[in-house]
Amino acid sequence: MSDIKFEGNSVVIEGDATISRTPDLMLDEGSRRRRRDGQRRALVHDFDDGLTANWDEDYPGGVTVNGTKRINGYRNLVTIVSRAVKIVGRQFMLDDPAMRVNETPHRRALVHDRNDKLVINYRGDYPGGVEIWGPVRFRSPADRFNVELTEVIKELQTRVGGLTKKTADLEARLNAKSRESS
Repeated sequence: MSDIKFEGNSVVIEGDATISRTPDLMLDEGSRRRRRDGQRRALVHDFDDGLTANWDEDYPGGVTVNGTKRINGYRNLVTIVSRAVKIVGRQFMLDDPAMRVNETPHRRALVHDRNDKLVINYRGDYPGGVEIWGPVRFRSPADRFNVELTEVIKELQTRVGGLTKKTADLEARLNAKSRESS
């Protein structure tokens, strides 16, 4: 049996479901507003047949979800559109049990360690290692330009080749002097 009750300053709705045949659910307490203008659309049945929280950013304070939650993405995809994404925590884990080659308990992709370093594949949690596609650029705060890893490797190979030649020349001279002195 469904019922609507008025208890003090509250409205209590009882039943198996609350059905609204409207596209917007608005929650608005005037004393909590930062801005006095505009609407406050908390939940909207949007034009893509989705459910949008904080439609058109009506709540300037944003949306907070407290507690441990699970987000099930549409067709296994969660899209975050933002200039920056901040995750407060020390570990970012990516884990698909179907992709595992062993049963190590952790899959720590990124870790903010105790020495304030960012560590990729912390403690080798991904036994397959790390693979990077495309160019890799290194930059330190003192550098004016990005340094591409392949260029660094080519330069090091050139220098090692030069050192190898010089080493061979020195060995040849030492051997020649050794033969002269004997």
